[in-house]
Amino acid sequence: LFPMAPGAPFDESKIGAGVAALREAYRLDGYSAATVAVTTTEAPPLRAGGEPRVVVGVAITEGVGARVTDVVVSGATRLTAAEITGVMRLKRDAPFVPGFIAADRETIHDQYDLKGYTAAVIDVRVRLSDDGTRATVTVDVVNEGPQTVVDQIIITGNRRVSEATIRTAIADRKSTRLNSSHVK
Repeated sequence: LFPMAPGAPFDESKIGAGVAALREAYRLDGYSAATVAVTTTEAPPLRAGGEPRVVVGVAITEGVGARVTDVVVSGATRLTAAEITGVMRLKRDAPFVPGFIAADRETIHDQYDLKGYTAAVIDVRVRLSDDGTRATVTVDVVNEGPQTVVDQIIITGNRRVSEATIRTAIADRKSTRLNSSHVK
């Protein structure tokens, strides 16, 4: 994760990249409050007239790591709890990563959208234990909304291609669920 080794040329950009990679690794392992600090100290050359040296110090304060202990789904009738939790990044017994909350909300909404429930309202909340080591994730499907279906398809302006060919190409099915990927 830290792209420098003793004897390598000193490169501040590599140190910055290493710090960012360490922070990200800790974050993804459930240590969202972890800090990484770097110090550099000049050291004398190993021999007279030799190259200057730098001692790089890396100080890590991990803080408290948190894991997801439970994922609870409520209010869902159009998708099963397994369908919802199956697409989430926050999973039982996995590290708790706060940044996954919004991403999971969007991913769940996308699953509803694919089934034609474009107005679904999803809320993802987290309750941390007093010591900050355990997270319970609650997915509240506040409102699934109505399912939007295609009633009819009206084709106009075709002169060179028959309506039957166009309908075959777009798979005209009256009960096809409409989702936002169909609307351009």
